[in-house]
Amino acid sequence: MTFSINLADNPANTRDSAALINLTPLFRTWRHSTKDVGGNWQAEGEVVGDAGELESFFLQHLGKRIQVAQGAVDYWEGQVVRMELTRGGQTFVRSMEAMANRVKVLYSKVGDNLLTNGDVESASWVTEGTPNIVASCSGWYTTGSRSMYCLADAANEGMVAGSSITLNRLGAYDCSMITNVASGTWTLQTVASTNDVIAQRATAGCGRTWLQCQVPETNLHEDVEVRIISAANGDEIYADGAILRTSPVRSETKWWADARSSDAYGNIEAVYLEREMTDDEADGYAQRKLAENAWPRTKPAERGQTVAVGDTQEDSLIVTCMGTVWTLGWKHALTDGTANANTHMVALLDEARFFDSDDASIDTNAVEVYIESGNPTPLWREMEKIIKRGDDSGASWTGGAYPAFRFRYNARQGGTQYQFVNGRMEYYGGGDIQPLEFAPGWCLMVDMPVEHTPAGGSADDDPRRVWLAETWFVYENGQTRLEWMREEDEL
Repeated sequence: MTFSINLADNPANTRDSAALINLTPLFRTWRHSTKDVGGNWQAEGEVVGDAGELESFFLQHLGKRIQVAQGAVDYWEGQVVRMELTRGGQTFVRSMEAMANRVKVLYSKVGDNLLTNGDVESASWVTEGTPNIVASCSGWYTTGSRSMYCLADAANEGMVAGSSITLNRLGAYDCSMITNVASGTWTLQTVASTNDVIAQRATAGCGRTWLQCQVPETNLHEDVEVRIISAANGDEIYADGAILRTSPVRSETKWWADARSSDAYGNIEAVYLEREMTDDEADGYAQRKLAENAWPRTKPAERGQTVAVGDTQEDSLIVTCMGTVWTLGWKHALTDGTANANTHMVALLDEARFFDSDDASIDTNAVEVYIESGNPTPLWREMEKIIKRGDDSGASWTGGAYPAFRFRYNARQGGTQYQFVNGRMEYYGGGDIQPLEFAPGWCLMVDMPVEHTPAGGSADDDPRRVWLAETWFVYENGQTRLEWMREEDEL
């Protein structure tokens, strides 16, 4: 058969799918796949040529579109996302896989510890009541070099880790302490100046325990102390690492962007989930990630080795492409709430830069699905979830991107498309397959030995009938072949 591998412009420059260059003579090998959930999915090929041609391809074509066609019909389309150039035994990489030119950081904001001596390093804690012994010691500790020891001679006696602490009204606070209980039961308390207990947590048995209690955001008290008290005479405890601070609050930065990179490649968003940070830390981290990832950079391979004297290796270039559905992972969904599956699919598709629901084939699916936009999620992740949800009848659906940024979302077709017999894949009922048309569908494995199928069963009951979830077109050594993966078994 004859087919062509064509180069088209970066979609950030134009959605026009007109081919710029026929690259077919440059490819020694080529393979591309199509999935039932994803459409045109991934591809890889080896480019041959002299050193200058390989370097030119390597430096100029990242982000360009690759189209696989026969005549005027495009059957597969994707984008060059990674290239590995091997020259003189050394391998160099250019990749868009980690690129991001619009970045945001989600992080937690927490306050400083309001207890100035929670670690017992500057002084001993004061007593609560009249316990037998309250003393700073070095026999057991978790922070610094000392802890507090207490032996009670009655209930409600112990130690105060901090007092006269000012809280904001209607604000939530976390109080914690690390304890090593030798005997009895002890209770960590946050207590108002009026002696009202605002929050508390008791130990459960002896041994080491991290106690935590939370001052609720409904609290109206402003002056508090933190203490640990006994339940009875003879209770014994070591305590250290007391903390009282505002409860973590989720926050996020603005979108930090590199406009020049967005103009060159399209908006590629990334959201980083991070630990506790200040606002300045989070903004600084976002700007660092933007500077690192806004542009592709040539790098040596992660691992390298020397080349033996006299050992010559052929220069090569491996090109990896992802289908245009990959670009749906660049944008985070704004659509939210509950709606019919097809309604959400249209809304999500219209958020994408390179797609348009007016060009799509989207069937009606009345199953209701929910999208929660409060936690940023890439468009494709939400769309994939909708596709895999199927419908209320239990039927499976397919969906994905195809040439010219055409998106399809349809119920899985019911008829049998192929038959595999004597090592050959054919159209069902006979006839050679046009290899570029080979796509996910139902296939009858004619030669497969099977158990008896009860009379009267439907076609779905025939175990020889399998769903091909991913199909591959492969070109090597001047020959083409077809490969496939069947649908995974569900547990």
